[in-house]
Amino acid sequence: MSDQLPSDSPSLTESPSYPAEWSTWTKRVAAVLLLIAGVYSLTFLGPVLQVLIIALLLVLFFFIPIQFMMRWLRFPYWLAVISVFALYLGSITFAILRIGPAVADTISSWQPAIENVVNTGITFFRQYTPERDRYLYLLRDEANPENDLRIDLNFLLEPISQLVKGEASNINVASILGNVAGNVANVAGGVFGTLGNLILGHLLAFFILLEMPRAYRAFLRMDDVYEREYAILLRGVLRVWLYFFRGQVIIALIIGVATWLQFQVMGVPGAIFVGVTCGLLALIPTVGNLLSIIPVTVAPLIGGSTVFTELDRGTLVLLVALINILVTQTFTLNVLAPKITGDAVSLPLPVVIIGLFIGTAFGGILGALLIAPILGTLRLLVDYTLRKIRGGDPFPNEPRPELILDAMFSPRRRSRKPASALGSK
Repeated sequence: MSDQLPSDSPSLTESPSYPAEWSTWTKRVAAVLLLIAGVYSLTFLGPVLQVLIIALLLVLFFFIPIQFMMRWLRFPYWLAVISVFALYLGSITFAILRIGPAVADTISSWQPAIENVVNTGITFFRQYTPERDRYLYLLRDEANPENDLRIDLNFLLEPISQLVKGEASNINVASILGNVAGNVANVAGGVFGTLGNLILGHLLAFFILLEMPRAYRAFLRMDDVYEREYAILLRGVLRVWLYFFRGQVIIALIIGVATWLQFQVMGVPGAIFVGVTCGLLALIPTVGNLLSIIPVTVAPLIGGSTVFTELDRGTLVLLVALINILVTQTFTLNVLAPKITGDAVSLPLPVVIIGLFIGTAFGGILGALLIAPILGTLRLLVDYTLRKIRGGDPFPNEPRPELILDAMFSPRRRSRKPASALGSK
């Protein structure tokens, strides 16, 4: 039997020549121009970039519960999407109704302490004398005062003292009030803008999820060889983002609950408020855990403790902060976090820290939150591109993986050739 294919085989049939066919050089120039235009068009995404980022984050957040409903409850995809959104909105409403009064009670419980701090400050500035109160002593030597390590704060304290006493001062009160009013207006505008972006982000995420099956079926219609490579690459990208956010959410929950439990045991008011704040800050890699020290120290400084009543505020703050840092955060980040996140991002710590500064500079809090998985994704894409440039199979002897999306969107996906067949001629 001859090994040659019939002459009418589609794989050997030559397409008829087209007189208006572009030359290879023209096609390459057109491809470069399209690439430049595509990159330039990204600059127009600036006004909606925050909305787009929120929508993509929500898509990742809803992905696992949607998959759960489809696998265990046998929901069709569209019903799973609607059900997850309904449960999510209901949970948000319940949390606001449940946590809101607790936060209000916490702020109310702090009111006497805040008034005491304000009254103490006013008394200090009314009785302020530069000869006695101007220095902040970092190290004091009673025997040899000339060896004291101190900072002169009179440049700041004296104008405030004059303002409190009603004396003539070089401080422009109208300018200060104007700046405060401007800052309050900016904050209010930012809050309303963020709320608007959140609403639009939720709507966009809902429509993206509904369109995902159609987009994935278009991906499956690609040529088998390219589809295998892109499926392997897609698996790596999904692993980076899903593992990263799963790990960050679990770590944030652990830190939030542990902080709440610590404050409850130590009798520090505002346990729920501080626990929620520390949990939300823990979502920001590395820097968030440093920022969480602020609420951990401010709460005992203002509210004191109902258990350690004999301790002064400074000692109480030091004790609470040390327990939170050494027990809660150190144990969670050094023992639990590596087991939870694994090698989801696979980036050296200095690269992550530098990336956090860059992400914060360009994207604020969202940039700081997303820079680690973005860098992990870029690492995968650059590695794939370098392998393609070197030539040959970028993933030798690696079969086409079965993705989660296959079972969700195409349970009857057509069978694929084995990896050896894809590489053979």
